[in-house]
Amino acid sequence: MKQKESLISAGRRFFLRKENCMIIALAGVLLAVILIPAGGSRSTTGTERTTDTTVSSRLSSWRNQTDPEQVISYEERLTTLLEALEGVGRVRLMITERIGETGIQGIVVLADGAVNDDMKRKITDIVQALFPVEAHRIRVGKLKQ
Repeated sequence: MKQKESLISAGRRFFLRKENCMIIALAGVLLAVILIPAGGSRSTTGTERTTDTTVSSRLSSWRNQTDPEQVISYEERLTTLLEALEGVGRVRLMITERIGETGIQGIVVLADGAVNDDMKRKITDIVQALFPVEAHRIRVGKLKQ
């Protein structure tokens, strides 16, 4: 019994050393970081899955449409759509593809009505709804008079 108590006492002295306490604390923090999901406790809803599926289907559709005439058709249709939005006015745009691979490199939209951040955001949202492209690959500017 006495030997058991001395082992427990020795164990306490080992764990209570300053450097050992730091190691144990760091191990606990590391374990917590590993166990906590990167996205927090947010769960994926059905709507998010649908959106992801829609984006990936648009992306695969885009990858299958590498014909330059099809790209021109997309540009014309997007121009017509944006010009129909109140406050946008005349529109000129260009869709560029990545060289050597399929996919969109970027989209540039010039519009009379792109005078404030709110209108630029609306235009960017419309473009993102129609094309599989990240917001940083879309540039919206004011069209020269």
